[in-house]
Amino acid sequence: MASLWRVSSSLLSRLGGKQALATSIRCVSTSTDKKDIIDANVTTGPIQEPHRVTLSPEAKQKLRGEVKTDQWQSFGWSIESEAEDRRLMHYVFFCTVSCGIVLGSLIWAYLPDARGLDWAHREAYLQLHLRESEGRPLLDPNLIDPALIELPSDEELGDTKIII
Repeated sequence: MASLWRVSSSLLSRLGGKQALATSIRCVSTSTDKKDIIDANVTTGPIQEPHRVTLSPEAKQKLRGEVKTDQWQSFGWSIESEAEDRRLMHYVFFCTVSCGIVLGSLIWAYLPDARGLDWAHREAYLQLHLRESEGRPLLDPNLIDPALIELPSDEELGDTKIII
């Protein structure tokens, strides 16, 4: 993220942007009070033994959903049990997203052709094969019999321009 900020600020400064936008800001604490410093007890050497977090029995019950917390807000699946509410929420969202969208799109992709586009393509190939086997031209210049077409006479047309 910082590299993006540096690149964008350098581009802004090259394009004539305001210098205030082009400068990067670094926040450094200058407090001398020890109460403002957070001590994380970080060791710098290799870890000798695995660190394990032990939970109190109250914390374990809270994680299992056995203890009602004051800040719990129901997802709408169960108003009595937080664990049941979360379980049903995850189940419903898994079914709708994974099964609904993924399987639904697979089913939709492999449905039969409802608009008949494949049929028209197949029928065109059949007609081409039929015309080739009979020795007729692939495209008939007289698709409609010229004797059936009634054209206006030259007197009826008059001065009308005919564009072909």
